[in-house]
Amino acid sequence: MQRNNERWRETDIEKKLTEMPLIQDKQSKEVFFRKVEQQMDKEPKNRWRRWMLPSLTGLIALVLLFLIVQHTIEQPLQITEQSNESDMSVRMDSSAEKQTVSEESAFSGEDNVTLNDVESEEVVIPNFNPTDQSMIHYKQTDQEHLFTIVASDKSGSYAIPITLVDPSSTDNPNDYYNRINSFLPVERQVSYGIETFPFDDIVFEINHERTEATMTVPENYSFPEGSSRAHFFRRMLSLMFQSYEIDEVIVQTQNGNPVKLGSYGEITKLDLLALEQQTYKIYQYEKKQPMLVPTQTSESIEQALKAMQEEEPTANIIAPIPKDAEFQLTKTENNLNITFSKGNSLGDNKQTSQMIESILMTAKAFNYDTVVIDLPYKVEKVGNYKMKAKILVPDGVNAITLH
Repeated sequence: MQRNNERWRETDIEKKLTEMPLIQDKQSKEVFFRKVEQQMDKEPKNRWRRWMLPSLTGLIALVLLFLIVQHTIEQPLQITEQSNESDMSVRMDSSAEKQTVSEESAFSGEDNVTLNDVESEEVVIPNFNPTDQSMIHYKQTDQEHLFTIVASDKSGSYAIPITLVDPSSTDNPNDYYNRINSFLPVERQVSYGIETFPFDDIVFEINHERTEATMTVPENYSFPEGSSRAHFFRRMLSLMFQSYEIDEVIVQTQNGNPVKLGSYGEITKLDLLALEQQTYKIYQYEKKQPMLVPTQTSESIEQALKAMQEEEPTANIIAPIPKDAEFQLTKTENNLNITFSKGNSLGDNKQTSQMIESILMTAKAFNYDTVVIDLPYKVEKVGNYKMKAKILVPDGVNAITLH
């Protein structure tokens, strides 16, 4: 049965094929063969192009992406390396600075105290009101001239410099040094708790262009008695003529004879003291007007500041820096930086203001031009003084303004 069906199907197929329309192909075999061959060559080439072009495009994109990523990676690496080198340099400088600070520490009880590295480049000249009781003075105009005279404390132990401020001076020092006591009348001596030296019979002739000074006294001049008076007188003249860089004073009578000057005997000249590296403290007699006075010579600024924490009550000398204060120093050629880490009384008050003025005068005696002071408790200003700023050292001390 199955075989019959298969035969029927074959017969039926043959029949249908014979009934189809006749199709004639006039191409020769050679032409047909070439077409078949061309078609076979064309299809692989198109397939290669369809695969190769997207692949090349993707490859180029990958290369560009690789270059961009590599540049992005290298740039942060370079920045990181530069930053690391910069950080290392800063750390090395900071380490060296801390080591210097540690070596130069004036008085500190804590090892973990760090200095404030902020140092302002602004140079500040404090402005004072007429009512301000300041112990230091800054020149206000170029026409203003300053002259230093000297008084004594009540015990006769300390020579106290006093700056005469004359806004309209002829700048002739002889006009002032030949009438010293006229600037210190009795009422002023009482208000300051000071005494004057008997300059009335002494005539000074100062030639500041030649850095020379001559002291002339009467023939019968009698120098005040006391073994220490001659030395004290020498110290007074040294303070008075220090700004003129005078090293010695010629001493003579009106006839040109030698002068008997206490324990020095008869002399024709008096060598002056090189008063440098002086430590300034506060002299105050019976709660009267406080004055700054150089009390001693110190070997270093550290030693001077530490000495400024020591009082001398029998001589009416007050320590300007509190005993409990702790501080550290950093120094350059012209600037002194003092950072306080402790001090219960430090703040915007009169005591701290007087401490700052004492420090400024002491720094000046050590040839510093500016001082930066940093106080604890985030104190930004003390009276007329701005903290963390370069404060210029004063031009004068214990000033008296004339006219």
